[in-house]
Amino acid sequence: MSALKKIRIVGAVLIGIQFILSVLIVYFVISLKAIPVKHSLLLAVILGIMAIVEMLMLLRKQSGIAAIIISVLFIGILIYGIYIVRTTDRALESVTGNKVEYEQINVYVKKDDPANSLSEAVQKNYYFGYVDNSNDESIDATVKEINDSHNTNILTQKYASIIDLAAAMDKHEVQAIITSTGMIDVLNSSEEYPNYGDNLKIIMEHEVELEVNKNEAEEKKTIDANRYSIYISGIDTYGSVTLKSRSDVNIIAVMNEVTHTILLISTPRDYYVYLSNSGSTKDKLTHAGLYGIDVSMDTLEMIYDTDLTYYVRMNFSGFEGIIDKLGGVDVHSDYTFSFDEYQYYEGENHLDGRGALMFARDRTSFAGGDRQRGENQMQVIKAVFSKLMSSQMLANYSDIMDELSNCFQTNMSKSQIGQFVQDQLDSGKEWKVLTFSVNGGDSEGYCYSLGGNAYVMVPFQEDLDFANKLIRRMMADENITQQEIDAYRETE
Repeated sequence: MSALKKIRIVGAVLIGIQFILSVLIVYFVISLKAIPVKHSLLLAVILGIMAIVEMLMLLRKQSGIAAIIISVLFIGILIYGIYIVRTTDRALESVTGNKVEYEQINVYVKKDDPANSLSEAVQKNYYFGYVDNSNDESIDATVKEINDSHNTNILTQKYASIIDLAAAMDKHEVQAIITSTGMIDVLNSSEEYPNYGDNLKIIMEHEVELEVNKNEAEEKKTIDANRYSIYISGIDTYGSVTLKSRSDVNIIAVMNEVTHTILLISTPRDYYVYLSNSGSTKDKLTHAGLYGIDVSMDTLEMIYDTDLTYYVRMNFSGFEGIIDKLGGVDVHSDYTFSFDEYQYYEGENHLDGRGALMFARDRTSFAGGDRQRGENQMQVIKAVFSKLMSSQMLANYSDIMDELSNCFQTNMSKSQIGQFVQDQLDSGKEWKVLTFSVNGGDSEGYCYSLGGNAYVMVPFQEDLDFANKLIRRMMADENITQQEIDAYRETE
């Protein structure tokens, strides 16, 4: 067999592999639904033309080797491209269409209690106490698990609040308590029982999977594809993003794809409001998250004049990795201050992941406390969004998608996010991001979840009225500027 014939056979095999890979990447790109159809078709045409050119080169004696080299290069590029597309697809699958959340229910006894296991507590006929106004479904599932696994019916006692339950534990009315990790956090932050969890030990852990009821109701609505609101819920811990817990970040993102404007409205975590499940008793907004993201959304819908169709849950600590993969972000600060080992200056600050996280967490450096923290969190979200929508993210695209899957969850579908990306690529317009944080007065009030008094922030009704006015204007496609929002704040 002549050398020319061998070259042509090798070249034909390589071009055949290249063609198969070309078909695969076009198929995966179309399936991703994040690239405009015209761009996908253009990619298919370019890849087809390259294969034809290489075949013609292969037929010519002088260019056979060059055709093989080009084909090998294209095969490498296509394999990497398929990897990027599949990584993106898997990440989107993992974070979108979420309809479940988890609640961590534990059984606790006093740290010095002789029982070191659930079996010992059951054998000693311990009384197990739990809160009647907490999530009964999860508590009932845990009690059933205990009874089924030990072939018994444990002795139980209900209490009106987590404070009453702690008091009963101290009085030895019950020897064990069944409650969520979130409720222990609430107790730890109370004046009556600060850091109470340090005196307890866990003898059973039980994770309960629950459906998000809000999805079923929202699926029946007619949704405006160009104007909608998203609830952004953030936990400022290293816990699971799908775990029921207090929400330290409560931001409504009002999206208008006609005007390419996003309005971020932040509500302080300690806002004193009626929860959708608390009846005539008020509570801190952050406590709504203890009962599920649907309660948080329903509660915010009661406060603001908007329907919350979608939610995004994020772990702010997880943003540390994303920001590092993005090469840092440029965040605006209203003040010069220092926190942890970081120094921030009034104006623009280029921050790495940890620097941005510390910027979003600090509330001790400001007279406004949690009010300013809410403003800073919106600035971090704004900076990350701007960087994600820029071409700079393409350099670390697959790594960024991997990081997103660890700290981000939404009930939006993959196709909805894909359509959003398509529209952005088609239009090429920059988004205008506006921010506004409602304010309130410092006070103390009885809280539904705690069962006692705690620090709360009483809402300023004029701020809520202004926020609702902004939302209505956004939905009416009106032009709004950050200057007029800032001007309102200056008149207070």
